[in-house]
Amino acid sequence: NTPPAKADPSTGTEADAPSPLTLPEGWRLSFDEPLVVRANGACNAEANSGQSDARYVVKDDVVHDQVTKLTWMRCSEGQRWSADAGCQGVLRTFNCEQGNVARSQGWRVPSVDELETLVAKGCRNPAVDETVFPGTPAGPYWTSSKVESNCWRVDFEYGGAYLSNWWDAYYIRLVRS
Repeated sequence: NTPPAKADPSTGTEADAPSPLTLPEGWRLSFDEPLVVRANGACNAEANSGQSDARYVVKDDVVHDQVTKLTWMRCSEGQRWSADAGCQGVLRTFNCEQGNVARSQGWRVPSVDELETLVAKGCRNPAVDETVFPGTPAGPYWTSSKVESNCWRVDFEYGGAYLSNWWDAYYIRLVRS
């Protein structure tokens, strides 16, 4: 058996085909799952189709989740909503203790279980529906959930929850019941 040949652009002749692609153990390459490519990430279009329309009611700077009955700030702390331009301003980071101070009008830092409900399955970098929560960085967000002096965070790069040192500086998205 002779491997397939390809054209060598420098000579116009055929050269040996490249060696087959080798993936790391546990990795899978699939062309069967459609992806919607975004500026910094991707979403599986079928996994999330219609989910936002059915689940979220967006009104200016807040989002009501009809499943959990929670209301979310559309922008992360440090940003403000603009109908013309989306979330504007400089994102702020906090350590866990700074983030978990009382807020006005019932706004608070969500629990790990609450914040995990915003993770859009099939999306990554960021793992959130950017039409509902625009400008969300693919990074960690604090929760109010603690274990001793450590706090839980949800990372919106891939959507996992992790325990972190209280002094680490992460983003915050506020919620109210």
